[in-house]
Parts: sequence; structure tokens; C-alpha cells
Amino acid sequence: GGIIFISLLVCVMLQLSGRFVLPTRDPAEQKRRQQKLKDVQARIARLQSVVDTQTGLLKTMTPGADPARYRRYLVLVDSKTRLEDEAKARNAELQGILIKLDEADGRRLKLQQRRGELAEQAEQISAELKELRKRRGMQLSVPTAGATTKQPVAVMVCGERIAFVKKYAPSGLPVAMNDDHVVVRDDPAGRTRTVEMKPGGGIPVQVAPAAEKNWDDREKALAGLAGQLAAQLQNLTSAPRNGRTQQQCHYLVLYVWPDSYPQAGLLRDLLINQGFSYSLVLMKQTERLHISAQAGPAPPPL
Repeated sequence: GGIIFISLLVCVMLQLSGRFVLPTRDPAEQKRRQQKLKDVQARIARLQSVVDTQTGLLKTMTPGADPARYRRYLVLVDSKTRLEDEAKARNAELQGILIKLDEADGRRLKLQQRRGELAEQAEQISAELKELRKRRGMQLSVPTAGATTKQPVAVMVCGERIAFVKKYAPSGLPVAMNDDHVVVRDDPAGRTRTVEMKPGGGIPVQVAPAAEKNWDDREKALAGLAGQLAAQLQNLTSAPRNGRTQQQCHYLVLYVWPDSYPQAGLLRDLLINQGFSYSLVLMKQTERLHISAQAGPAPPPL
């Protein structure tokens, strides 16, 4: 009976020895497993000789020759079948686990690679943020209104254009209405006058949407506007007189129509950069600007 069981065990080992191989990426581990496989194959060869010897005996075994041994034989055959089925199931389960381990290892490698990429991006963003903090630092204050002795400079902002109502001498004093930018219409009664943007007059200013969101684009737009208004602001930013700068002598009154809010915002930033105070008067789209000899005081500057 013991010899028969050994024979059956050898058969099982012969059937499974060619399939049960654990994959590995380590050369040393692979070499060790190959040597172990050779030892197992040698042992199988030795047992095979015993199996060959017993094969003839099994073929001659019949129920009549030795009933007890024959029953033992049937039990061993049944055990062999169950062992083979169980070995197949365990081998399939092991192969599934190995596949999952390989997939997990692949995901781990991808996550490590992604982690390195994110670390590089974080370093780059941090460096850019530090650079922006160096370049973009500014101190902001809330605008406040107050009394002033400065002289107002009227500016119309409508139709996506900017118009200075008056011309100014190098001394900073007004000399005449700015007929290059505006048209003045007298009231028949002679009590008031209406100031309108001259057709095609004023300075056209286009503000791209990016200039309202991106700092670099806004700086470029401010530089462009400074160039456009250089001639108009020249006499207001000339040399000091009586110990006071022109910025200390004047403030700009911005009359703004709804179709030109972006232009007004850009002009406001430019005036702040150049040290001017300003006041803001919001006009209705159909409203006109009236001036009178008896006009009240101009709005206080901000």
C-alpha cells in the first residue's frame, strides 16, 4: 500500500512540476529556484523507477486476487484524483494572485513616476510664485474722499475713447477748450454749454479681456496707454512749480459712460501709478456733460 501511494504521489508531482513556477525578477532568486527544480526532477527520476516497477503489479491486480489490497488501491486512486483537483485549484488561485501582484506593482511604479512629476511641478510653481512676489509687490489702500486745493482736470471716457476737455500750458494752467477731442455747443439762452466727444476725436483705447485678468497683459496695456496719453499728461507732469509737483496741483475728474468701464479702470490704474489723485463721476449712457459759468465745485479727489 505504501508503494502504491508513492507511485500516485510521483504521478501528481510529474503532472504539476512543469506548471507551478513562481515568476521573479531577481536573478539570484531565479537561479536558486532553477537549482531547486533540478533537485526535484532528480528525485522524481528516482521515484519513477519505483513507479515503473509497480506498474506491472498494478496491471495484474484484480478484485479476486487480493480483495483487501484492491480496495486499498481504489481508495488511493480516489485520493489521487482529489489531490490533483485540489492542486489544480490552488495553482489557478496562485496564478491569479501573481497576476494581481504584477498589476499592483505596475500601478505602484506609475504612481511613483507621477509623484516625481508632481514634485517637479510643485518646485517650478513655487519658484514662479517667489518670482511673482518679488516683481508684483505693491501696497494698496482704500480710496477716500476729502477736501483739496488742487485744480480739477476734466476727462471724458466714453465710446471706448478718452478725451481731455481742456488744453494745458507747460505751467499746468488751462489755456483753451480741447477742440481736438471735444465739441462745445452753446445753449441758445447762453446759460450752459454742452460738451460732447468730437466724432473721431479723443484717444481710442482698446482693452483686451486678458488685460482684466492677467497681470502681465495689464502691465503691457498700461504701458501702451501711457504712451497714448503722454502728450496730454506732459504739461500735467512737468517740472515742479512753486515747490509743488503737478500731481500736487491737479487731480483728474473722470466722467465715465457705461460703454467704457474697462477703459476707465485702465486709466485709473495709470493715474495711480503716476501719482495723480482722481475723482469718478458715473454718467448714464444717454446723459450729456454740461458746463456753466456758475457751476458748483468739482467732485473731491480720491
